[in-house]
Amino acid sequence: MIEETFSFHNPGQELANYGVLRKDVDEVCRRVDTIGKAIEELGHKIGQPLYRLQDISEYQVVVVWPVADGTGIERVTRFTDPQSGYRLSWGAWCNSLNDSDREGLPLDAYNQARLYFDFRLVPLPVADLHGLCQRLGDEDYLPLGALTQFKKTHLYTVLTGHSDERKFGTLREHRKSKRAREAQDWYATVTGKSVAVGQRLARCLTELQLPSSYEQEVRCEHGRIVADIHTERGTQMQRVVLTELKLLSSHETTPSHIRDQIRSTLRKYAQFAGFIPRQ
Repeated sequence: MIEETFSFHNPGQELANYGVLRKDVDEVCRRVDTIGKAIEELGHKIGQPLYRLQDISEYQVVVVWPVADGTGIERVTRFTDPQSGYRLSWGAWCNSLNDSDREGLPLDAYNQARLYFDFRLVPLPVADLHGLCQRLGDEDYLPLGALTQFKKTHLYTVLTGHSDERKFGTLREHRKSKRAREAQDWYATVTGKSVAVGQRLARCLTELQLPSSYEQEVRCEHGRIVADIHTERGTQMQRVVLTELKLLSSHETTPSHIRDQIRSTLRKYAQFAGFIPRQ
């Protein structure tokens, strides 16, 4: 009832989007006598300085998951909210965990990392990737025709930082089309080649006025990471996008694989921000 009350008064948002997890609700309810007092105390928790912490982050994390067909699109999208620019849905991801994970994982830190880095999970039809990534061994090759198509993708809109200014239509990939079949055959030859694909995407993004580099090391006081693609946006609050490419085969685009990849990425960035210690 408490969760539904907050969701109703905050356009469908989850309490987790305000840094309050289910265990926080349970803890408050054990200490107070009425629903009204519980709602009041949780309201105070929402006022904690999580947003101020988020506001100082210059980095955004975008996980790109190539998809070969409608099944892959549906499986990736179920973990996101496309209408908010493919932000990771905490509820969908958390509900996919087993009881042991929900008890043992540092979910507070993971959720904080999700909010701090404005974590996105974006499906990219392999047909759009195929057009950009011909002749990967040729560093001078630039597929100008494919760039025009790429600018129409949901991924490009997210990377530009304008994803909140439009509503995304339903993402579709027609499995029986010639374009889709050719792209699926090609994609099977590049799974796992994130460096080569990242290099090409970085060049294409730079050509589109989003200066980018591949295999870029980023350091902070808590450690270091290597981003598959590092993109400079310029003057926006989150002026740097760190893109992770999940070039996994179609049979690995399963709910369990997606769940586990999200978990490992959240952990990496929670450690990078200092929310949990490195082991």
